[in-house]
Amino acid sequence: MSHAESAIPAYQPQAAQLPANHLFDTVLPVLPAAVDRGSADRVRPGMVEELLDSEHTRAVVLAGRQALVQGNELLLTAAAQLLADLRDRGSAPEQVIYLGAALDGSDLAAGTEVVLVVLPELAEPGTAGIPANAQWAGFRDIAAVLNPTDTALFVEASAIANWHAGHTHCPRCGARTAVEAGGWVRRCPQDGSEHYPGRIRPLSLRWWGRTDGCCLVAAGRLTRRITPRWPDSLNQANPWNRPS
Repeated sequence: MSHAESAIPAYQPQAAQLPANHLFDTVLPVLPAAVDRGSADRVRPGMVEELLDSEHTRAVVLAGRQALVQGNELLLTAAAQLLADLRDRGSAPEQVIYLGAALDGSDLAAGTEVVLVVLPELAEPGTAGIPANAQWAGFRDIAAVLNPTDTALFVEASAIANWHAGHTHCPRCGARTAVEAGGWVRRCPQDGSEHYPGRIRPLSLRWWGRTDGCCLVAAGRLTRRITPRWPDSLNQANPWNRPS
């Protein structure tokens, strides 16, 4: 581990430490549409660049599988200032992706435009335009205390960033693809094929372990809140142990 990495503070929850299975009885508030992803608008050339010129555009900052947070909230910093500070430092983001505009009923002012800025590595708070009191946190570290809009943005940002990281080349010919449509399409320059991310929405997994070594994993699709529907037989204490 480099000296720079060791100097970056880990996220410290504001509440007391909870046991590893503390989310078992927790309902995480995941809104299916906290933002309008603007599928019709994001295909317009130069749309993201125009948003980055506005002082009102907010940015979610991601590096690896961690996002910048302040306290128990996702850090939504001024995108234009962040990118200017990165340029002054001689650095550049790996990706700038359009996440959407806040809808009525979200925890942001309606119409607030949000982008995702993906950094190549964890930057130390207090540098590159990152507030000194910010911290890096994974979704599991902070999910239980995020508000619904922050939860939805974190899920969306992580999913689209992971898709880009794993789909850099055309599956047909192997050529490196180019990013289009605000970060929601990758196009092959050789054959012109377009490649899209899968449906981006949260999913809940639950597992049961038996004393005979068998393990059952079930998935529940999440709608407005994390409330997967499990068969009653799988919720009984015996013969399955309590999931963790």
